[in-house]
Amino acid sequence: MSCADCAAPYGVCTTDVTGMRIWYPTSGPARLAQLWSKFQLEPHCHDADLAHAQQPFPVLLYFGGWPGTTVNNVELIQSLVESGYVVVTRIYPPSSERPMDFSSQAAYQDTLLRADKQVRALASDATTLIDRIIALNAGQPASAFAGRLATTEMGILGYSFGGAVAAQAAWTEPRIKAVLNIDGWSFGDAAVHGVRQPYLMISDDTPIPGPADLTSADLNHRFTSWLTKQDYERLLHNFPLNGGVFVVVRGTEHGDFSDRGRRSRCRDALGLPADRAGRVQKLLRTYTVSFFQGALRGVKSPLLEGPSAQFPEAQLRRWEGTKEGGP
Repeated sequence: MSCADCAAPYGVCTTDVTGMRIWYPTSGPARLAQLWSKFQLEPHCHDADLAHAQQPFPVLLYFGGWPGTTVNNVELIQSLVESGYVVVTRIYPPSSERPMDFSSQAAYQDTLLRADKQVRALASDATTLIDRIIALNAGQPASAFAGRLATTEMGILGYSFGGAVAAQAAWTEPRIKAVLNIDGWSFGDAAVHGVRQPYLMISDDTPIPGPADLTSADLNHRFTSWLTKQDYERLLHNFPLNGGVFVVVRGTEHGDFSDRGRRSRCRDALGLPADRAGRVQKLLRTYTVSFFQGALRGVKSPLLEGPSAQFPEAQLRRWEGTKEGGP
């Protein structure tokens, strides 16, 4: 099943409500002006434009990469909304939070502590967003969203560090029913114990670090390799226990899964061919929509069962999980 197969005839609108941006289906063409220079969108719609389908719309929460000051997957969010989902995002204001630092062992250990603290804080924000969505659906405050949100069918997704937030939020929040991690290391409880809800992990094909990587004289490379190896080993321990799908996309890099690979000015600087950027985005959209269609709407897709003729570069592994590891 492709995105075209499952997409509903909706356009996309946005509105800001109580500290969150809601991307929602409208019964008409998309009316968003993309402002790539600001990595934002200019809203042109009102609550009254919410499309009215026979059933309420499932809700997805989205978190961007560290430090969460932008939406990294506008194109993906638009595809989800056009497929009949309401997507909730939150943009954090600029902060003094330092970037992840792998320049020394002390910096590496400090980065792990800061990442664990940050992932727990943003996971707590996910709970706050869910509470607000439920209140909005109940008509508090009054709006066209009242009664239009399927609050028992909520999922979460994130890119890079946002993927870690999605996994951690699912660990602490039972109202989340499905999780997508787009190429993010895991931190917090989810790093140790995994994700017990339906879980899709989409990753680039960075090689698993070997002895030369783990002892490299380049300290940034060495400590990044330490984290990558530990994260991979934990994934392969937790997936058989909890179940889930792990998709590695051959020939890709981390930035390919964000919108920056699609912007021509940045694409050349990153060395990303236009055809590869478009191909990766199409794959990401298709797998994402198919996953949430199955996990939240019960519309299963063979795409998530094994090899795909449509996307032969996607190397898929699937686990059913055990009673001990399952929800």
